[in-house]
Amino acid sequence: MEKKILKIIKNALIEDIGRGDITTKATVNPTKKGSALAMAKDDFMVAGIKVFEQTFKCIDKTIKVKKIIHDGCMARRGDLIATVSGSLSS
Repeated sequence: MEKKILKIIKNALIEDIGRGDITTKATVNPTKKGSALAMAKDDFMVAGIKVFEQTFKCIDKTIKVKKIIHDGCMARRGDLIATVSGSLSS
């Protein structure tokens, strides 16, 4: 991924969570694993799926992101765009 984009992602994460999310640290067992689905809430052209994935990877390199619909493709309301799995504390 382009260095400028990685820098933007990292700066946004620092601004948003700083040294960590205190609520997550207080309530989520760091050994627990889970998964999430990224679903389309409306019809749109997918753009930025690599940024979506890299944002998770910046937090936890072990997170698995499976891209279902790729950049430039249409997503319809209710479509599965991607799955994310790994540590719940990430």
